[in-house]
Amino acid sequence: QLEGLYAFRFEVDRALEVGRRAVEVASPLGLGEVHAAALLQLGFIHAIAGDATSLEAAVEAGLRVAGGNPESLAIAWGHARATYSLLAEDRARAAEQLDVAMGWARQAPGVSGVFPALWVLLRVLDGAGREVVEQFAELEAPAIPMNRAVVRLAEAVIAGREGEAREAEALLGAADAALQLKASEGVRHLARRLVAEAAIADGWGDPVGWLSEAMAFFERSGHERVAAACRDLLRQAGRRVSRTTSPDLPQSLRAAGVTSREADVLRLVGERLSNREIAERLYLSPRTVEKHVERLLQKTGAETRVDLGRIARRAFVAAERT
Repeated sequence: QLEGLYAFRFEVDRALEVGRRAVEVASPLGLGEVHAAALLQLGFIHAIAGDATSLEAAVEAGLRVAGGNPESLAIAWGHARATYSLLAEDRARAAEQLDVAMGWARQAPGVSGVFPALWVLLRVLDGAGREVVEQFAELEAPAIPMNRAVVRLAEAVIAGREGEAREAEALLGAADAALQLKASEGVRHLARRLVAEAAIADGWGDPVGWLSEAMAFFERSGHERVAAACRDLLRQAGRRVSRTTSPDLPQSLRAAGVTSREADVLRLVGERLSNREIAERLYLSPRTVEKHVERLLQKTGAETRVDLGRIARRAFVAAERT
């Protein structure tokens, strides 16, 4: 349960910590279902971290423990693999994986996870109507509040498509409030990023506001492909937008394409802080800081972290002098 709590908030490091502890405890006690669930949840966490190799290793280990039962297969395909594809902005592959997951879920009606609702949302975004909502209702998945919220978003898309803007906005408002209440920021912003496309096309809601918030969230979490998709959609909506930059960002860093969040990390690298110390200072995960550092090395041309620190000190000292 703690794995899921931290994972849905995109707190990858805390999720991995408690997940590995769950595996370590469940295995020697012979708690097969708990052991399998913990491994499959680790797959979901690795999906959020963008680590496909670790995702597959965790999923395959979980399926071996579970013996390949339908519920475990549904979670493997829908909860872990499809999440990875969505965060990689591979919608077509995510839809295929969710179809596989739903095939298994129909053999295990009590299956847990938000993927049945994401299946509904993607099908509706691809042109399906209320029939997929009815198919979803046949499962026990609606008992999960997060699932109900995401399906409301799908219903909002249908209402907007039918010209019922007020109904669409009311449904989205209710869904958004429920997702905030469940502290599932990652799912909330991902779902709103998906819904924004339909809202732009059909002329309802505040897609610019949703996309601006989602872009900032995914820039902070290190999910650059989703952040880039948000930027593209904002441009389609007529909003001029670029990577987030700070007005006092040194010109040398701005020219290299460094974002304001990357600049925050770079400044602290210049102060010789470790990734964990930077993470604590900026309220990020060490994994996210690591990704920022990797991108900073590429953008600045620095070969080592020491070189990166020198670049940071030169850039910020020069900026302070001017």
